[in-house]
Amino acid sequence: MRRDFYDGIDDYLAMCKEKSITPEQPFKGSFNVRVGLNLHRRLAIEAEQHGISLNSLIVERLEHHV
Repeated sequence: MRRDFYDGIDDYLAMCKEKSITPEQPFKGSFNVRVGLNLHRRLAIEAEQHGISLNSLIVERLEHHV
């Protein structure tokens, strides 16, 4: 079973090379965003008022707008 997985990856990479396309790569799920001091402060205060982490607030907002 594991061998099949690795063979599938090898086949995919060979096909990408043959067709001169860039293989897809998974996203790691995190990125850095510079928002400035004032926005950072406002978001942190709002997160605290809602009893959630700043990260949770940002994820919630992004999910709402995407």
